[in-house]
Amino acid sequence: MADINAIPAKPAYSNFTDFALILHFMAEMVQSSREILSLDGQALASLYPRIIHHKFFLQGFLLAFLSSHQVLANEAPNGAQSEDLITQACDRTLYTNVCKAILESDPESKGSDFQGFGKIALQLAKSNASEIIGQILDLAPTTTNEFERQCLRDCSEGYQEAIDQIKDSIEALQSKRYNDANTWITAAMTAAQSCEEGFLEQPGHDSPLTERNQLFGQICSIGLTITNLLNAAAAA
Repeated sequence: MADINAIPAKPAYSNFTDFALILHFMAEMVQSSREILSLDGQALASLYPRIIHHKFFLQGFLLAFLSSHQVLANEAPNGAQSEDLITQACDRTLYTNVCKAILESDPESKGSDFQGFGKIALQLAKSNASEIIGQILDLAPTTTNEFERQCLRDCSEGYQEAIDQIKDSIEALQSKRYNDANTWITAAMTAAQSCEEGFLEQPGHDSPLTERNQLFGQICSIGLTITNLLNAAAAA
């Protein structure tokens, strides 16, 4: 495998799926901008949560994608070297502190490399999705509003699919099919986005899962950054 140090520190849009998703998010932002220009003050206030929501997911995906093409070293670490490698990897992600907390707390990260770091992040994303489904099951009996109950059902279905997609991404990562891993991770990330958007479809309904959705997106973003690094190194 090519040395990651040899990769040019510039975006390389070699994955059509990634680029297409960026265009999709950008198109949604343009549509939101058009809506803004036609709204009065009250309607604009009701649209604001959706605008911020799209900004969050677009920013997270773009920075995960672009930062993954920066220069990193991918040596097999030992002892203090593993901590240095964790720092190098996490400094290239949008969520540096979250990344360090994940990797430094997992015993498997010691003596591991980027391949191992990616697996750790994806396994945690899968566990996180399972926990969110558990939280939904706890919320459902006490949720009396039918619209919110339907939103919770949709969120549960989305995260069930995300678990399968993350399993596929882990298998692809272990087989060094990094393009496939990126595709599955990107697909899984939409579970959090769709879950949040569901509650925004009717005014006056707040998602009870916002923090968990954001954390899931952050963990997936970290995994996506790492697999993009591996993909770029393999292609160099």
